Amino acid sequence: MSGGVGSAVAQLTRRRGAEVIGITSSAKADMVRAFGVDHVLTREDDPIAVVGQESVDVVVDNVADAGFGTMLRLLRRGAQSLPPGSGSAARSRCPEIAPDPRSPLT
Repeated sequence: MSGGVGSAVAQLTRRRGAEVIGITSSAKADMVRAFGVDHVLTREDDPIAVVGQESVDVVVDNVADAGFGTMLRLLRRGAQSLPPGSGSAARSRCPEIAPDPRSPLT
């Protein structure tokens, strides 16, 4: 969330009225808040414990590291995951998340 793509995503989605949850290191939490992020989690936090399973509509995961599975569990049914390189990776790893065919992101 603290890099160029993450900060752009945060700012653009806030301008569209979305509630933004960002995950970053403890050292960069204040910088991420300055982007207009509503809720900042650190890498030490458990996103599911804080936010809740199946509680978000879109996950933009620019890292797709070991926490990728956790990010998928945050998604509501029919929600979108936008991992780096391919939006189809989320569906192949978590087939129970059915994409909404009406979505412009599908």
